[in-house]
Amino acid sequence: NFETIGLVEGNGNTVETIDYRFTDMTPLAGETFYRLRQVDYDGQFEFSPVVQIQRDEISSLAVVPNPTVTQNIMLRLSGFHAQQLVQVVIFDLQGKRHYNVLHDPSDLNQALPISSELKAGIYIVEVTQGNIQRKIRLAVK
Repeated sequence: NFETIGLVEGNGNTVETIDYRFTDMTPLAGETFYRLRQVDYDGQFEFSPVVQIQRDEISSLAVVPNPTVTQNIMLRLSGFHAQQLVQVVIFDLQGKRHYNVLHDPSDLNQALPISSELKAGIYIVEVTQGNIQRKIRLAVK
């Protein structure tokens, strides 16, 4: 089963070679199959051959420092897309949210501006980008 993940408008009729580009911002881990569908002005379409991609890179999340005694934590991400916002949620073990903000991934290598004070205890830091979601425990002393 295929699903549409994007659309690139064509440049019309031409005899020149035109390169098109599209990036899957939420790729699945493991084996994924892609194909292109080219649609003509009259509605006729054809599919490209199917291409198989094996994505072994698994996204990961680390909180630094952990455990912490301050509110100045940094998130280290790998396997996430640099151009797509990530949602960062910090909640306690009872499920109460203490932080819920969308961030540019490049902002996460600096201290997060956590507005509510995290009391001593265990928290869950959840980072979501597209269909990628990672959780990690954070200990506050």
